[in-house]
Amino acid sequence: MRCMSAAIAVLILSLNPATACAVSISITNAGFELPVASNGQFVPWGVSLPGWAVSEAGTYDVGVMNPSVVQFPSEAPQGNNVVNMARDGRIDQILSSVLTSGQYTLSLQVGRSLSQPMSPFVIQLLAAGVPLVQTSSASPTPGTFTTVSLNYLATNSDPNLGQALAIRIDLTGGVDSGPQFYGDDVHLEYLPVPEPSGMLLTVLAAIGIGFRFAAGLATSVICRRRHDQS
Repeated sequence: MRCMSAAIAVLILSLNPATACAVSISITNAGFELPVASNGQFVPWGVSLPGWAVSEAGTYDVGVMNPSVVQFPSEAPQGNNVVNMARDGRIDQILSSVLTSGQYTLSLQVGRSLSQPMSPFVIQLLAAGVPLVQTSSASPTPGTFTTVSLNYLATNSDPNLGQALAIRIDLTGGVDSGPQFYGDDVHLEYLPVPEPSGMLLTVLAAIGIGFRFAAGLATSVICRRRHDQS
């Protein structure tokens, strides 16, 4: 019976791959805590923005900010700093991980200050510079942050398998310095997902194991009864 239970457990796990554990992929300076900023201070990217490459922007279009309660009553959603961007600012980070078949979830906090409109933006997950999935939608109420999530399923036939993953935040608002983008707490998680053919083989194997042990158990019971009767 224990062997039968083990076979059933394998079958259940095969039909429900979500029971596997997601793995967090390393992102440098994911919370934008570097460089250090004092309360209410903006530090432009010209000082440095560790882990992130800055492009399509003037020195003061991208940086980190330690927001005050004047902008966000609850301040930063994680740690002390957030990234603050304007005009056509853009930041990218090429990760040390490569695209593997499975489910990817990219998430971050996007905010809108009490005093400024939110800049149009695009957030992308890329492989070898090719966008895999993107979004330009977020609707935080003024003075708050909201979670934005992107999901991508890479199959065994994905043409970008083995290519380096990257994250991009790109503003599309042009030259207007009024609208601002605030972001924080970037996460990327990976969950292995078996291909359907592999799942089918596992299910059939589990069923076969179950029938084999069930048949063996039945034979054992019949033989024992015959032995007792003789």
